Amino acid sequence: MAREHADGIATIVEQRRNSFTGARRFLVPQVILSACLPRHSRSGLCFADLGTGLGIMPKQINNEKLFTAFSADLPWPGGVPAYREAPIRRALAVDRGPFPDLHWVRECYGSSEYYDSLFGELVFALDAVDVNGATTETCEVDLLDTAVLRQFLHRWPIHAANLSYVLYEIAPDRRTQIINTLRDNLRPPGLIIVTEPRAELTRQGCETLVYCDYRTDPYRLCTVSDGHFIGEVTALEDYDEFTARYPIAFQPS
Repeated sequence: MAREHADGIATIVEQRRNSFTGARRFLVPQVILSACLPRHSRSGLCFADLGTGLGIMPKQINNEKLFTAFSADLPWPGGVPAYREAPIRRALAVDRGPFPDLHWVRECYGSSEYYDSLFGELVFALDAVDVNGATTETCEVDLLDTAVLRQFLHRWPIHAANLSYVLYEIAPDRRTQIINTLRDNLRPPGLIIVTEPRAELTRQGCETLVYCDYRTDPYRLCTVSDGHFIGEVTALEDYDEFTARYPIAFQPS
């Protein structure tokens, strides 16, 4: 069977990538962006979701309906975060082409009732951002091409960037190169949110680091118990320092 379809399989492997777009992955970036960015600008900043896949993440930021629908299922150490708008004027969805469509994303989901439910959430989220009228600008950029990435960052005045489940698929030295290129070329505050699976997918859940332009090392902020962002957020060693500088608002208990 595989031999009969060898040419088609080779084309798919060469041109397409696994694209799991989760409906809840915006929850942690929303809290971080809304806590950090108001200190730097109330006139509106530019946010880029790098390795965006289907491109829903930047449309979800500042969508109160979706945040309210999902946030109760992901409490933080202080409780369930309150919705706060982040001062984002422009949002970019960035990835290497070709961008996936919804059919391709569905094929990348597992075949079970669990994944059927998660895909239903994604469809619900897509409908919500369409109703809300959220728009993003789509940009084809290969993050592994340092020269192209640098040119892109010079062309767009980007102040904050997000990478969710992007770097773990890349060799460690190239991951460092991408982060360094971002840090050298983002506009202040140079905020980079990186969420990756724990221990290279050998442990459940994921870990979030936050880079800022005034700090050499990233804040090791938190872990999330489930990579689909259902469960709970647990503080890491820099959580108290981060939240002392950037307080997070929580809903009344």
